[in-house]
Amino acid sequence: MQLRHNLSDGEVLGNRATNSISVVPQIDMQPGKGLVSDTQWSGLELQFKLTKRELEVCQRMFDGMTRQETASLMGIKTRTVRHYMERIHDKMRVSNRVQLVLRIIQFRDILIAKNKQSFSPEDASK
Repeated sequence: MQLRHNLSDGEVLGNRATNSISVVPQIDMQPGKGLVSDTQWSGLELQFKLTKRELEVCQRMFDGMTRQETASLMGIKTRTVRHYMERIHDKMRVSNRVQLVLRIIQFRDILIAKNKQSFSPEDASK
């Protein structure tokens, strides 16, 4: 029989049969956090003609939040988040969340490549 206790620094798992206790650290899981800069988000907003609220929902989905978490954080209903997601999918020409994340990463990589091309070593020496 396993016993579970949540602590602020991790989860304690105890097993009465073996009298063993182990601590499993809890990790803040936000997969996309920090992968796209504010400037890149602004470019995404302009490129795909997203509203501010659509962009905010898009960022939350990219960060790995659920619709329910996004709705709670934004103070809106889950159905409204779903509506925003449908509009985002239409504007970005994707059909699911995985494709959305890949499209955002693809857009970010294009922006990074353009920035590298516009900055050449000769410019730095002048």
